[in-house]
Amino acid sequence: MDSRTIIYPTDFSACAENAMQYVIPIAKAMKCKVQIVHSIDASNMLKSEENPLRVIEEIQILDVNAKTHLKKIKIKMEANGIACITEMLKYPGISWLPEYIKEHRPYLVVMGTVGSGDLGNKVFGSNAYRVITKTDFPLMVVPKDATYRGFEKMIFATDFEKKDTENINFLIKIARHYKAAIDVVNVTETVFEREEEKFYANNLKDELSKTVRYGKMDYKFLFWDNVEERLEILLKESNADLLALVNRKKNFIDCLFHKSIVKKMMYRTHIPLLIFS
Repeated sequence: MDSRTIIYPTDFSACAENAMQYVIPIAKAMKCKVQIVHSIDASNMLKSEENPLRVIEEIQILDVNAKTHLKKIKIKMEANGIACITEMLKYPGISWLPEYIKEHRPYLVVMGTVGSGDLGNKVFGSNAYRVITKTDFPLMVVPKDATYRGFEKMIFATDFEKKDTENINFLIKIARHYKAAIDVVNVTETVFEREEEKFYANNLKDELSKTVRYGKMDYKFLFWDNVEERLEILLKESNADLLALVNRKKNFIDCLFHKSIVKKMMYRTHIPLLIFS
């Protein structure tokens, strides 16, 4: 697949439809085409004890309805000047999606989640999180209650890993189109880490200066005993439009002691998360 492609998986739900309000302007700004993909889940029907002919009819109805929905989305995309293609698969759930992303190697994946404050989020959200943990491509998760208003303020939360230079460069490419400000934020749980974090921040600045110039970027150091709580406060204080996070690959021992900030923030924010792996 062309690297300037956005994959937009949809199950035609309200949260998937809400994500489309971000897909369209980002695709236009970044000059990307969109690949709309839907998978028909007929697993429960196939397990049922109904008449096989009736099951076949129901699957055919699902197929026709899905094609109708995909056509409507495609028409809407093209009306906005976006080149797009559709694809229909037949796999249960969204377990197929990580491999699909790996195969097609997109510029970005944009998908919806139920959103914060919804009890159903823990079911749907955990599925979305499993996709996040199994992909190496940037993925934007859009809560059901997010409202697109452009991007004026972006927050990039960092612990100053080497790959963050590459991730911030990606974010800057989007920010330029919106003239958005980027706050590179580090939250530490103890004040004693301040000098060490500043050292790593200066290294990150030096690395970025070699590859990109972007005047609307600032660095912030915050202290709080609960990182996700402090990020949530920051998002409200700054009226941010996007939170970018890195989902670090952890070994088994790390996972025992460190719960994912990405997973926690999926349940706490009303704005999109852009997740790097």
